[in-house]
Amino acid sequence: MISDSTPQSAFLTGAAGALPSRTVAVLEAVKHAILAGELKPGRPLIETDLATVLGVSKTPVREALKTLAGAGLVTMHPYRGAVVRVVDDEQARHIYDLRLLLEPEALVSAAAWRHDPATSTPSWEREAAEHRGVLAAAETGDPERAAHLLHEHITSFVQRNFPAATAEPHSRVGLGEEARVGLGEETENHG
Repeated sequence: MISDSTPQSAFLTGAAGALPSRTVAVLEAVKHAILAGELKPGRPLIETDLATVLGVSKTPVREALKTLAGAGLVTMHPYRGAVVRVVDDEQARHIYDLRLLLEPEALVSAAAWRHDPATSTPSWEREAAEHRGVLAAAETGDPERAAHLLHEHITSFVQRNFPAATAEPHSRVGLGEEARVGLGEETENHG
């Protein structure tokens, strides 16, 4: 048995596979830029350019891109490097199939008729208002605003209704294994 006073190695603390902090910072910055639409699908992710912009060497950039590729946000091409993943029609269909499985259950779990304590408004009214905002932006010909509002809506819905899931940001890199399997991708079990 190991006493409390014994220094613990990375293996014993579970940190053996932990990413260095610079890699994590790069990972979060690139992930945010992809999810926020700042890095568009199909855009090449050039290691030297990202390293310069983020003020790090190429090593943490390369490691972050590998992690993002494993999460399905980036596609790696031999001899050409990484690009932001492009979702084709078949993948989009799989995503909508997943939505058909997940969203009705999420609505039931959210207890749509309960009140949102932050606004004293029934949550179904908040949902409807957010949807109206997305549609209004799309109807006025502002797809960037509509996409931004939709992103905010989905993020806030998850935060409001699944607080336990959002309490573990370190385990959320992008698409989870279940979603990637739903997209027809092979996944590796690193457990």
